[in-house]
Amino acid sequence: LISPMQSARSGYTATSKGGVLSPRKDDVAPPKAKAGEDKPAPADDAKAAEEEKKKKSSRPAPKAKSGAAPESAAKPSEKIAEDAAAAEAAAKVRAAVAKSGRSSGGGKDPNPKDMVYTLKVKIIGAQNLRNADDFGQSDPFCVCMIKGKPKSKFQTKVVNENANPTWDECVQLSGFGLGDKLVFEVWDKDTFSANDLLGRAELTRSQFTPIAFRGDVKLTDTNAKTAVSKSSKLQLEVEVLQVEAGDSRSALTEVRRYDSGVLEKLANQRKVMVTFVSARGLRNADWGTVNGLSDPYCVCEIPGKECSRIKTPVIKDSLDPVWNFRSQLMDYEDGDSLSFAVLDKDLGKKDDVLGRAALTKDQLARGFRGELSLLDAGKGVKAYLKVVVEVDGQASPAPAVAMAAIAENKADKPSGGAVTPTGSKKKS
Repeated sequence: LISPMQSARSGYTATSKGGVLSPRKDDVAPPKAKAGEDKPAPADDAKAAEEEKKKKSSRPAPKAKSGAAPESAAKPSEKIAEDAAAAEAAAKVRAAVAKSGRSSGGGKDPNPKDMVYTLKVKIIGAQNLRNADDFGQSDPFCVCMIKGKPKSKFQTKVVNENANPTWDECVQLSGFGLGDKLVFEVWDKDTFSANDLLGRAELTRSQFTPIAFRGDVKLTDTNAKTAVSKSSKLQLEVEVLQVEAGDSRSALTEVRRYDSGVLEKLANQRKVMVTFVSARGLRNADWGTVNGLSDPYCVCEIPGKECSRIKTPVIKDSLDPVWNFRSQLMDYEDGDSLSFAVLDKDLGKKDDVLGRAALTKDQLARGFRGELSLLDAGKGVKAYLKVVVEVDGQASPAPAVAMAAIAENKADKPSGGAVTPTGSKKKS
């Protein structure tokens, strides 16, 4: 005889016929279907699978070995480091966006996919360009733009008859997205026929972030008419000045892909807005000509950072121009000063200087609001420039003593990287 306990362990049940054991009903395999018979319904199979799943889930979890940490608590050190780096990058994103003056959407993390760069692009020159002219040499100029965005197009001046031109021209390009490319094309200027392509090149975001690009890029398509390509190069500098973000939330995994080095630099930059209000008492640089009065405009830049230059529109025939022109000054850092110059726009010759002024780093610590006495305004001329400089939203009024010091102290006169008048450019 078998006791009930033994029968339970064996998986069999005792019958009344002499203690013969027979399998339990729930352990009996379903009979195989004969030919021509219907197969068991799929619903029965699904129900059985569900019951088996419940049985497994109800079983107690195996105990962890002595001294071993629970499986759920185990986390690789690399994962912890990645999360910490991602959180730090997210903080830098928010700081950089705050500096740019654009909202990130009620405290939401900006999405790197929505980020837009403002770039400083300097086209220095080219080397070993092919000669596309039958007589003389090529007259090269360079065009730069964000691929697929024709409104971003910028063109340098034309250098006549030179296979190794130097342009040294700078531009700020806005609206560069994470997936965009910078396109450069060098052309030969022709007067009576279509311009000839001398070569092209492209730069992607990864080539100028997180460290600025400074160097040569090889030009392709340097000789479209033959199978021989000339070894031509283009000298460039590309740097990120500002980053703006949209109003969407980002996952930390997306933040990891972004350039934390660029964000760290931008988070340390100051936001500077310059308003050119007006000028008064300017001399007439067009006296004795049929052109009437001076045609003044004003420029401002950070000495030594020519790509920071901003300028007002030209006011025709006025010695007391009112511009009320406001623009952001890029690439400003603590310790920088500002140079101003008022110029008379001339056609066919160098623009005349109507006066200069400067603001030192100490004067810009809390911004500036007031009039500046202009130096080099002309013999016996007393001219003034009224500006507002907001540094991180602050623009303190200028004391009268400070303005007098600006007028009298010749040491404040810009030199080296100061603003200089530009010659007129003919459209090419």
